[in-house]
Amino acid sequence: MSNFQVDRKLIFTSSDLLRPRNAVEKEKIDNMFPQFSFFMHNGNLGVKGRLKTSYGNHYTIRIETSGNYPYHLPNVELVDTAIESDCPHRYMDNLICVLKADQWTSTFSLAFLVAKAALWLNKYDYWQRNGEWPGNEQAH
Repeated sequence: MSNFQVDRKLIFTSSDLLRPRNAVEKEKIDNMFPQFSFFMHNGNLGVKGRLKTSYGNHYTIRIETSGNYPYHLPNVELVDTAIESDCPHRYMDNLICVLKADQWTSTFSLAFLVAKAALWLNKYDYWQRNGEWPGNEQAH
């Protein structure tokens, strides 16, 4: 598993764990990404909203949990924009690879995934312009 530093506002701390998960998730999203809204789909929690890249492009992303949340990495989907088929960090059905499944931990929040999606989108814009994915590559 790779080590990386994470802003404490994006993860669940010990005091957060004493409160209902959904309430803490909402608080973190509202504080960090107020342009995102919550939804429920088939009993699973999700968030959806727009992000702007440093290149000035706007993208809508949707993050949806599964019944195994928070122990399973949620899906992160690019909405209303088709990802180019030769993009190196994408899955089928417009899902984007912001994190490997074995890097996920239950202390990460949906706000953490929004932040990771923002990084991915900036890298995607760079890749479209320059033909290479910036940063260190990880084996999939």
